[in-house]
Amino acid sequence: MYPLFYDATHPELACAHAAIILEDDVKCDEKSRIMVLGLADRTAGSSLGTAFWPDCGWTAGLIGQRRDVSPEVLADVALQWSDTEKDVSRLGGDLRYAGSIKWSDEVPYKNVLIRSGRRTFISGTCVGYVEFCYEEAGLDLVADDALNLKTLPTTFQMSAFDRELYPFSPDLSDESLLSYPSCLAKKD
Repeated sequence: MYPLFYDATHPELACAHAAIILEDDVKCDEKSRIMVLGLADRTAGSSLGTAFWPDCGWTAGLIGQRRDVSPEVLADVALQWSDTEKDVSRLGGDLRYAGSIKWSDEVPYKNVLIRSGRRTFISGTCVGYVEFCYEEAGLDLVADDALNLKTLPTTFQMSAFDRELYPFSPDLSDESLLSYPSCLAKKD
């Protein structure tokens, strides 16, 4: 339940696209039509919402799933998505933030506004938004805050799921972690 989907079939973009899905028993193939939650991508739009893969041009290629926690705990990931929509709606009166949850690689991958002690994701990348939802649910995927990065490669999340190490602390000098499929641990 609540796995992450990655599409690594677009090498021309030099990255994979990430999204959250709320279904069980999903097949990871080109024929499956899957509704995902998250930020749209640079080619199919730019706002928070739902989309169907492969209708929007992405195909579910890899599945990541936190197996170390109960479905009840994982449900908080979906609640974070819902809470973000509500928070941004409340911010809508402030024109600086109206409709501001956008895909962007011009800001940090996870641009968070803190108002009245509450954290709200306002812009960034698809993988940044996924990381935010998991962090807010208390299920950090990658130890990204300590890395001081402008961008978070999707391959770091892929590696976390593949190794089942949370939060995953990538060795930034390991170039194999920067591309798929080399980011996956070698299985004997």
